[in-house]
Amino acid sequence: MSIKEKVDAMTKIIRMTPVPVLLACLESMTNILHERGIDVVDWDDKSKKLVQFRVIGGKAYFFAASDNKESDKNGDSKE
Repeated sequence: MSIKEKVDAMTKIIRMTPVPVLLACLESMTNILHERGIDVVDWDDKSKKLVQFRVIGGKAYFFAASDNKESDKNGDSKE
C-alpha cells in the first residue's frame, strides 16, 4: 500500500468521525504543540492563543485566551 493510499484510507475514517471527537483531537493537538513551546495564535491579534474547541447548540466554536497582562480574571481591562 502506497503512502497516498494510506492517507486516503485515513481520510475516509476521519470523514466519518463525529464532530465532537474531531474537535477533541484538535484541542489535544493544540495542547501537544503548547507543550512543545508552540502556541497557535490569532492571525490578527497576536496576544490571543488558541485554547479550546467546543460544540454548543450544534455549532463548533473555539476559544482563544488573551495573554494581555492588563486584564483581570473576568477579561475586563484594568485602567
